[in-house]
Amino acid sequence: MGVLNIIQKTQTKLFVLYASDWDIINPSIPHLHSPSIPHLFPIHSPSIPHLHSPSIPHLHSPSIHHLFPISIHGEGVADRPGVRSPSIHHLFPISIHGEGGPIGRGEVKRGGAFNKDNNKRIFAANALKSRVGKAPHRALYAIGVLRYNCMSSKVMNMSEETRGTSELSLKRAIGQLLIVGFEGTHLPIPLIGALTKGDIGGVILFARNFESRDQIMALTQQIHRIPSPYPIWIGVDQEGGKVQRIGESLGSAKIPSAREIGATTPQHAYEVAVETGKDLKHLGFDIDFAPVLDIDTNPANPIIGDRAYGTTPEDVVRYAIPVMNGLRDAGIIACGKHFPGHGDTDKDSHTDLPETMHGIERLRDVEFKPFKAAIDADIPMIMTAHIVMKGLGERLPATLSHDVIGLLRGELHYDGIVVSDDLEMDAIIDRCCTIDAVLRGLRAGVDAFLICKSQYLWINLCKLIRAEAEKDDALKARIFESAHRVLRTKEAYLKA
Repeated sequence: MGVLNIIQKTQTKLFVLYASDWDIINPSIPHLHSPSIPHLFPIHSPSIPHLHSPSIPHLHSPSIHHLFPISIHGEGVADRPGVRSPSIHHLFPISIHGEGGPIGRGEVKRGGAFNKDNNKRIFAANALKSRVGKAPHRALYAIGVLRYNCMSSKVMNMSEETRGTSELSLKRAIGQLLIVGFEGTHLPIPLIGALTKGDIGGVILFARNFESRDQIMALTQQIHRIPSPYPIWIGVDQEGGKVQRIGESLGSAKIPSAREIGATTPQHAYEVAVETGKDLKHLGFDIDFAPVLDIDTNPANPIIGDRAYGTTPEDVVRYAIPVMNGLRDAGIIACGKHFPGHGDTDKDSHTDLPETMHGIERLRDVEFKPFKAAIDADIPMIMTAHIVMKGLGERLPATLSHDVIGLLRGELHYDGIVVSDDLEMDAIIDRCCTIDAVLRGLRAGVDAFLICKSQYLWINLCKLIRAEAEKDDALKARIFESAHRVLRTKEAYLKA
């Protein structure tokens, strides 16, 4: 009969996983059950042949190099150097499949914080119990305990004081500027590694990442518990109407569209936003990429429409500001969008590059007014639009334009975070590579960048930006300026 044990070797901090006659599957780390990632487990076992990889001598992987040493044993196989992890709970919950089929999904029982008296840490997965299915009546229990020394406690037991005062290196400064998304409902191993190392500062989630309310909370908790050098923030688009990532099927109330809210009262707008913010806070989110500050001035606009609160600047201000205040009062960071105004365009920047011929006077009289009102109300974050301001003589999308972002910083006196819209939208990605977009955006004055889906676009981005910054003092200064702006906002809003 197969048995899985996790045992402690106190002096060496070595966890040894004995596995035989079992097929180990981890829904949180799908790569563990995939021959397409051959470097993970070079184990020879008749019952788990897909794990055998004679060409790879050990388990060490750059994508998960942050794990503490563990070793995997198959039948007759010696110790192998293992993956380094600050948190063995990334290996759980697991499911166990024997030759007779599945016997139950792993259930994590959390318990035990850091115990200063005996200098031990009981992991979040300190009691793993398998719920036995209809097949063989078998159960599995596992306890993981790590004895701390100076090195391990430095990595795993990072206090808020350490997080707040650790020196901001160029590498970590760059990481604070990147907010990324992923496909599927489980946090990918490379993203766990990047968050742990500080290469990524935040995560944006979409409907594709959600299965149930409990799963959403487990996912956000997992992200927040990653021992990153600085707090990780989590954002979502929860505007209402057609842009509501967490809907009624996931236990959240239906949020009216901005147009529908604009037909009520500012007090009602505020109350809806407070309830939305409380729900997001309960689920573990920090940022709502709302409210929309665009004005519905073009009936042919394919992307704004009922996402706007009205057809005049005054209508938008009347309702968007209470929404911003409601989110803030619920503890959520509001992000106004899309500067300098996406309302009077006839193309969707997800699929094309919109243009507008409006000159500066028109922008001051119409499009800028909601943004100015939000700035006066201390909105912490404003998102840019991927639109070309032809009327200002621009050739680049506003996100990449020093002159357009300069209007936001200079004329509108905004000193909060400027975040890009998704750099994977066709308006950007069809015209320049991601590293070029980020570098242009940084030089233009953008502080943070959304890369909402594709891992290959951000996986080496931190290194590429760092290489450029090492050759360009002005770029390096911009990176630190933006990173400090991000960290100030995190300190003001995020609670450990």
